[in-house]
Amino acid sequence: MTKTAPLILIVEDDFANNKLMAEVLSMHGYRVEATHDGQDALALFGTMDPALVIMDVGIPTIDGFEVCRRMRLQSDVPILMVTGRANPGTVNRLMDGGASGCMAKPYDIVELVQRVEEVIKSSPEPHSASSQIRPANAMTSKFGGLEGIYA
Repeated sequence: MTKTAPLILIVEDDFANNKLMAEVLSMHGYRVEATHDGQDALALFGTMDPALVIMDVGIPTIDGFEVCRRMRLQSDVPILMVTGRANPGTVNRLMDGGASGCMAKPYDIVELVQRVEEVIKSSPEPHSASSQIRPANAMTSKFGGLEGIYA
């Protein structure tokens, strides 16, 4: 059986950053789905089994904090947040809301690819909502190989 390339969901409202991430990750052999806002991200997430979500905090329609929280209720998929507001309060709020890690903007694209590769290697499959449903009161401190703060 042929192994399918891992799927990454990118949620970034900056069209240039979105396109750059998608192109670079595709060149590294990943399948990529990309969107620019929170509402579309949740709709896409419900139809796919991504190995990783990379999401900006400041996205339109539904902000990244809330999208992350909702995704976490459905799945243990690793969620790497990117933000231009990487102060301790923001990072703590992200981690408390279910983020697996955080990278400050501007970030080096090579570092982003390295983080993605680390997560994909260390993350068990699958992550889908259908296979990873957890009780609403479930707590965990580690998600899919990412832990702590990545800045």
